[in-house]
Amino acid sequence: MIIVKVALIHMAYFIALILLSVLSFFTIFGAGFVGGIDLYTLFIPFIFSVLWLCDYIWRMLSMNPNKIQLIRPTKDWAFISLFLSGICIVFSLFLSTLLPVLGISIILLLSWYFLLYGYTNKKNKDALRALGSILFLISLVYAYLICGYYITI
Repeated sequence: MIIVKVALIHMAYFIALILLSVLSFFTIFGAGFVGGIDLYTLFIPFIFSVLWLCDYIWRMLSMNPNKIQLIRPTKDWAFISLFLSGICIVFSLFLSTLLPVLGISIILLLSWYFLLYGYTNKKNKDALRALGSILFLISLVYAYLICGYYITI
């Protein structure tokens, strides 16, 4: 029964990710017709990505039996890098719905899911810190390049 519940929660968040991606697409597409894309227009998908990621991580960590140790990560770089890279990845996923480079965002999202799985199952913290840092830097550069592309259009 718990496996079905977890699967339904993952499906619901994936559907919400698709719906927010479509909403971001129409926001950016409409802004392109009205007067150009600026930072305020790109801030809307950023807010969507932060809200989606905060709720998703909170839901996944609160379902874990070791939630007390997982939810209190105030000074844990493994969690901070996981959180920041997740924001950048989901943000770049929302921005790349107009571009033919959507596959890069999906690969980054799958690698982020792998890190989240490792974090919730208490895998090697040193490896999670290193991989989370690398993923954060890659996702930050990728989101910066996509934002730069939209601003220069």
